[in-house]
Amino acid sequence: MQVLEASTRIAHYCLQRRIARGGMSHVYLAQDIFTEQLVALKLVDKNQSEYYERLQREIRALADLTHNHILPTLDYGPYHSWYYLVTPYIEHGTLRERLVQGPLTIKEAGSILEQVASALQFAHDRGISIGIPNPQIFCCVTGNMSTLPTLVLLNCLTRQVILRKRDVC
Repeated sequence: MQVLEASTRIAHYCLQRRIARGGMSHVYLAQDIFTEQLVALKLVDKNQSEYYERLQREIRALADLTHNHILPTLDYGPYHSWYYLVTPYIEHGTLRERLVQGPLTIKEAGSILEQVASALQFAHDRGISIGIPNPQIFCCVTGNMSTLPTLVLLNCLTRQVILRKRDVC
């Protein structure tokens, strides 16, 4: 997949730099030119049908999910030979990065477990199953990783999460 230049405009987003690359996509830090908000913009090549279809399923599934601990979708659409998905940019790192710093206190672990369970249960109640939850799919949204983190489940920054609707009778 081609890497796009900084200052490339996709819809009303101006790319600043690439922040992640996975097997199916590139994720860029971008700025919404109307609101000046920093966002994460995920690009998937439409010619890679498996990845494109997976992103489409993810977008449909996420339309049902509005929860404090699930990263919301802000926008999505086509751009040349790609399809993009936009979410808020989370700058404070993942739970995995926090765990590398050392063990959690009992209070931190309890808070994290409560948030993770809440997000997963909310998705489950709406027929969405998350592959294998792991620390890199949760981002810390509070300003300081040494305080009790507030977490959000990433819906777009990792290829390890596959969201799918469960068959419902």
